[in-house]
Amino acid sequence: MWNPPAVLRQRWIAEDFQLEHVAMDALREGRLDRAGLGLHEGRVDMRAFDTPPARAAGVLPSNRGGILNFLKRAGGKGWITLQNTRLESVDFTHARLPGLTFHRVTFVDCLFDRGDLDNANFGACRFEHCSFARAELSVVSLGQIGTPPGRPLPSQFIDCQFANATLGFTFSWGSQFTSCDFSRTRFRDTRWYGSRFVDCTFAGEIKGSEFRSTDDSARVPRRPDMLDGVDLSRTSLVECEFHGLNFDRTVFPRDINHLVVEDFPCFLEHTVALLADHKTKAGEFTFSSMTRELARLGPAQRRGVINLSDVVDPWPADGQVELAAAFDQALTECGQASSVASRRNRPEQGV
Repeated sequence: MWNPPAVLRQRWIAEDFQLEHVAMDALREGRLDRAGLGLHEGRVDMRAFDTPPARAAGVLPSNRGGILNFLKRAGGKGWITLQNTRLESVDFTHARLPGLTFHRVTFVDCLFDRGDLDNANFGACRFEHCSFARAELSVVSLGQIGTPPGRPLPSQFIDCQFANATLGFTFSWGSQFTSCDFSRTRFRDTRWYGSRFVDCTFAGEIKGSEFRSTDDSARVPRRPDMLDGVDLSRTSLVECEFHGLNFDRTVFPRDINHLVVEDFPCFLEHTVALLADHKTKAGEFTFSSMTRELARLGPAQRRGVINLSDVVDPWPADGQVELAAAFDQALTECGQASSVASRRNRPEQGV
């Protein structure tokens, strides 16, 4: 819930929200630095700004803001888009920017900390040295498919902070993230299509997310190297799917819940063969899921990872025994000395 400090909101709501209208016009025209909004620590002061004004001057703000993309505004209505401009050193801390579309906008040294960007779209944008710490980025496109659908509009994020941000049902098509910090970022049902992470930092839980080398229609160039060289050792990969990735030099988590497999194609083939004659519901379900996993392998993938708390632990004891036995035999057949059964009986260990 958006709840900015009252002291920051006061200047926007004074005089019937006139300053907020001035700022909105300046934002759309790319002239925030000349709008007389003042500075905070050297940046244009847009802290706690609420956009878009949903009423004409003099109308009570009974329905301000919201997360719908299609919004009315004094003088017209429709998609609110900012395009072909540059925003440098702007402080959007605690700001609410729902439903805006940014197209070919360059952001440099901008702060979106603790902001609400629900339903925002960033197509063909470039972010340099920006921060989204503790920001709400749900239902956001970090690089989108163009309108009409068909042409990807990837964005670039360079040296950006996403620490403690919330990414819920967030999408990225072909975007690249370089030297970005995702420490303690809350990943929930995110989708990454043909994106690339270079020298990025990850820590915390990544849940219900899909990392695909391209999208279902192959509109985005394939990137099997999406997570190559990425250090995931301080993460927990919960209910995640990986499609067509190679994982070259990827560092996987190695706590008690994660089984890192050095020859993943071999492991999957043997597991599927062993569970073909399954005896439990766990075996039946895992036979199907591992068959699908085989089809998702990257073109040059060797290594892979399984979260045992996802795959084994939810089942009754007989199912857990069947899965552990199949996994252990598959590992042995593929030349890896590891025991899933004994691993599950050990006390929890740190990452």
